[in-house]
Amino acid sequence: MSSYIKHIVFTLIFISILWVPNKVFARSVLDGGISDIVEDGRKFLTLDDGNSPITDSKIKPVSDYIYNVLLAIGIVLALAIGIILGIQFILGSIEEQAKIKEALIPYVIACIIIFGGFTIWKIVVDVGNNMETELEESVAEVTSDE
Repeated sequence: MSSYIKHIVFTLIFISILWVPNKVFARSVLDGGISDIVEDGRKFLTLDDGNSPITDSKIKPVSDYIYNVLLAIGIVLALAIGIILGIQFILGSIEEQAKIKEALIPYVIACIIIFGGFTIWKIVVDVGNNMETELEESVAEVTSDE
């Protein structure tokens, strides 16, 4: 069975190598500089009338709203389940308390996943915004020097 899986994996890798495109559409910094790469990206994002369909002013409020709503739902659910488990632990017998202690492990793991995910989301968005701002400033410096 394992040799069969190895043959399938090898065949898929071989086929993917054969289907690699012949042209690469990326430009290096040496070809035209980073300002050309950024300018090509802006041309791609800009419509014929000059208005960009994707702007920070449009994306940021939606992203913040989704983040806040999902975070609020996560907090409410975590608190509700925690309160329910706490009440059951206080009012339950010794056997029920043992079952509730077992249920606490998945509860704690779920809380770590939920709040860790939101923390990662916020860090990625903030770092991305900072990198974009720094890139725009460096492009402005390069274009002003020319």
